[in-house]
Amino acid sequence: MTLTEITESVHVDAPPDVVWALVTDVPRHTLLAGPKSVTKSIEFDGPLELGARWVSHEKFGLQKFDAPSEVTLLDEGHDFGWVSYLPMKEEKRGAGGRAYWDYHLEPEDGGTRLGHHMRVEEPGEGARGLKTMYRVLNLPKKQREAIRTSLANIKSAAEAEQQVRSVTPADLRAGPPTPGMDRQEAFATEGMWSGLARTEPGMVSGWHHHGEYETTLYVLSGALKLEFGPDGSQTVEAGPGDFVRVPKRVVHREINPSEEPADLVVVRAGHGGTTFPADGPSPTGQA
Repeated sequence: MTLTEITESVHVDAPPDVVWALVTDVPRHTLLAGPKSVTKSIEFDGPLELGARWVSHEKFGLQKFDAPSEVTLLDEGHDFGWVSYLPMKEEKRGAGGRAYWDYHLEPEDGGTRLGHHMRVEEPGEGARGLKTMYRVLNLPKKQREAIRTSLANIKSAAEAEQQVRSVTPADLRAGPPTPGMDRQEAFATEGMWSGLARTEPGMVSGWHHHGEYETTLYVLSGALKLEFGPDGSQTVEAGPGDFVRVPKRVVHREINPSEEPADLVVVRAGHGGTTFPADGPSPTGQA
């Protein structure tokens, strides 16, 4: 039984391929949804295909939980859909309810008509409690507002890709998180990410990699020590004025051995998500 169903759409002054690249960049969904979204980060290694899965780290009020999702619809350039489950044990997947989401793209007046649809199915367990929560918290209204926010942010991002523009320090946005680092996003377009990264004195970042993106770093200030390679056995050090290249899927971490913040200019080229956490250095050095 359907608990709620919502559809919204917007015209985007950008071609469908640009819009498609944004809506299928799964890890970026958290940024496009805005700071009020319950989804705070997404772990997804790709590739994007039917049956592909990811895990969303979510926060609702004081509760934190992980919710799995799975791709259910993929028609290149036209339709992208997935189902999200409430956190349950694998053998009871879906018993706590399902939320179906999809984006639909159509060419329109030189741009794109982008539709966003969601449908929440009543759970097999705990239906009464979920219905009460929906009514008391007025969740359908909040979900509609969230969908409109995502559409507005996708529209802004897609249209900005078609223009020459500048970004001031005040315009920088929070970038993909890694423990021990502060990233600020300037531009995120199809195939490119650029921004700033800072590591405080003595700080060691978490292990991570950048998926199918190659990365170029330029050191503005401070000192950078980058550990990588089989079991983290290799290092590169750089200072102000130096460039560092990090190939795609190389597991690494940044260290600032200096007594001042290490500030970096970061440019990435590739596709898919830009940042993925790793449990530690890998035996091969690759993700």
